[in-house]
Amino acid sequence: MGLAGRALTLARSAEGMFLLCWAAVYAAATALDVMDEVIATMVAHEDWELDELILALAVAGLLATAALARRGLQLRRTEAGRERAEAEVAWLAQHDPLTGLFNRRFIDEMTARQGAERRAGADRRGPGRPWSTGAERRGEGPALEQGAVLALDLDGFKQVNTLVGHAGGDALLRKSAARLRRAVPGGVIARLGGDEFVVIVDRLVAPDPLALGERICAALSESIDLDGIAVRVGASVGVARLPEDTRSLAEALGMADAALYAAKDGGRGRAVAYRPKMGDALARRAELETGLRRALAEELDEPAAQEARPPDGRPAPRPAISLLYQPLVDLASGRLSGFEALARWTGPDGAPAAQPDEFVALAEQTGQIMRLSEQLLRQACADAARWPEGLRLSFNISPAQLGDPGLARRILDTLAEEGLPPARLQIEVTETAVMRNPDMGAMILDGLREAGVRVALDDFGAGYSSLAQITRLRFDGIKIDRGFIARAGDGGEGDEILRAVLGLALGLGVEATAEGIETEDQLARLRALGCGFGQGFLLGRPAPQAETLARIAAEARALAQTLRAS
Repeated sequence: MGLAGRALTLARSAEGMFLLCWAAVYAAATALDVMDEVIATMVAHEDWELDELILALAVAGLLATAALARRGLQLRRTEAGRERAEAEVAWLAQHDPLTGLFNRRFIDEMTARQGAERRAGADRRGPGRPWSTGAERRGEGPALEQGAVLALDLDGFKQVNTLVGHAGGDALLRKSAARLRRAVPGGVIARLGGDEFVVIVDRLVAPDPLALGERICAALSESIDLDGIAVRVGASVGVARLPEDTRSLAEALGMADAALYAAKDGGRGRAVAYRPKMGDALARRAELETGLRRALAEELDEPAAQEARPPDGRPAPRPAISLLYQPLVDLASGRLSGFEALARWTGPDGAPAAQPDEFVALAEQTGQIMRLSEQLLRQACADAARWPEGLRLSFNISPAQLGDPGLARRILDTLAEEGLPPARLQIEVTETAVMRNPDMGAMILDGLREAGVRVALDDFGAGYSSLAQITRLRFDGIKIDRGFIARAGDGGEGDEILRAVLGLALGLGVEATAEGIETEDQLARLRALGCGFGQGFLLGRPAPQAETLARIAAEARALAQTLRAS
């Protein structure tokens, strides 16, 4: 007879029912840790008849059985919840929650794991043999006997993020990640942070890594709708191949980064394969990035100070980005009309750390251009407030800044704080910069002009805009590119082009300023053609504020002597 049969036979007698009920109560009381309360209840009711006791135990047994069942269900739910939480934590440890792609930690772990297995494989097979991590078999990534690493980031993401806000920027990243998944047929796709991504693929999946990079560029350059706003970003891609460039995945990641920077420096929106000399360029860029952060910092925090401290423990000399001022001259009278502020970056030894075009482009790429420009504008306004009221300050803003809808307000706030009237500031922008986003650029520049700030179109004639596009903008002056000035006085095509440009300025009713005047012949020709203003080494080299004040004082003395003599 089985256990169930014996239990049924036992239950047919009163004693058997008593024992079964007591067993159920005992089990439940023990599991729920309430045995003392059960015994106390029985002692308090020892006068009960047997049938009353059996009934009480039967009811208690049923309740105990229900409690045990409920407790078991709770335990199963708790265990299931714990397993889900552990799975979620494990997923978050290796994935980016915004896009669902792998994250930097996963790439770091994959790199360390495959590097260790590669070294172990080299020990077994001998040096120089192809290697396989076995990761593909375990679902941990592609086997890289022949593979590729593609590093990429989104071109213009910071400007779009400023335009649509952080929520819009997050939506843009999610949609870009979805496009990236569709463009890459297999392998590992990870978001490292911000708008930086990396793709690791087996060459069996992508035989031509450079072609894959170009497909990624094409996929990410298509317009994206963000709540009714059509935005467009591109992508730059750097490609490193295994084993042609290196057998190390960690080295391949660095090489792909170097190729990425080369792609961005070469015009963006393209894929570039790694070449050995790119490593030097990457090291140079890393050095400049560190220097630029230190140069912009008002004071180093302790970790940064420790990192920058030389071995002897002395504080490291800080690089400096400072302003020089180049005179703007009225060509008819020869008198000063103002100065253009020009940024210069000097290293700790006093030598130039980088050329202006180089460090301004680096500031744009690293997202530091707003801070750099605001610091320089504030200093320039403070310096210009010490000049005579008739002199204007001319200040350049970068293409990246024209994507910031709050730019005009910050410029006007800086003028108010430094005590410089808006009419004494002239903002210079290139036509190419404005044409990147003509609607936003026009809105910002119109806001400045309405407040009294002058706007000049810099390097006029060097861009690619049509006259129809330019005439949509409202500006107060044009600065003629030095390339036209260099050909002035040749008696041929150069003079005709210069005459046409000056005629256009006259027809538009704006001032014309010639850049790069270096010879007396150029100056004479510009005067003959009726050019209003000029600047260049012939008229005055860029100088610091102290020398600028000295020149202003010298001109004032010369003018006073002329007036006295007359």
